[in-house]
Amino acid sequence: MEEILIADIEKATKIAASVVKNYGEKYWPLFARLERELEERKSRSNRLAKYE
Repeated sequence: MEEILIADIEKATKIAASVVKNYGEKYWPLFARLERELEERKSRSNRLAKYE
């Protein structure tokens, strides 16, 4: 299985934000999920980088 990169999640989050803006709040859960995943991945990367 191919790993999903932070850059991929950032791109998807931008697209989801546009969808919410243009098509309504019913798509908010998708945006919120992507945003959470992005923050979690960045946090993990930053925490691990401290010990490299």
